[in-house]
Amino acid sequence: MGFLNKLFGKGTEESDWVQLESEDSVEEVFKASGTRIQLILKHSQSCAVSFFAKQNLDSVPLEEWPEMDRTMVEVVRFRPISQYIAKKTFVRHESPQILVILKGEVIFHTSHSEVNKVNIQQAYKKALTML
Repeated sequence: MGFLNKLFGKGTEESDWVQLESEDSVEEVFKASGTRIQLILKHSQSCAVSFFAKQNLDSVPLEEWPEMDRTMVEVVRFRPISQYIAKKTFVRHESPQILVILKGEVIFHTSHSEVNKVNIQQAYKKALTML
C-alpha cells in the first residue's frame, strides 16, 4: 500500500500504536484493561479498506481519547496472534476490526467500513461510564 501512503500521508506516528506480536502482549492488554480502556485494531497492510480505516483512526489525536490505549496487530504478519485474540474474545476474526476492552471484557467490536472514529468515540464514551 505504499502508493496510498504517498498519496494520503501516513497519519500519526506508528509509535502511537503498540504492536501486538505475542500472546503475552495480548495478555498485557487484558491486564491493563482493568484500569484503562484498551483499543485493539486488527489491520492488514495489503487491504485498502483496512488502510483507510487506520487513516481515519490516525486522524484522532491521542489527547482526544486520553483514557484509551491504542494497540494493533498486523493480521498477515502475526496471524497466530490475531487468531489468539479471536479465540480469547469469542469474536470472529475480520479485518479491519476493532475491539474495545474494559475490565477484561469486549464492550464493543465492529469491522470493515464500521471501523471509524465515530463508532470508537461512542464506545469510548460508554467505557468512560464503566470505569
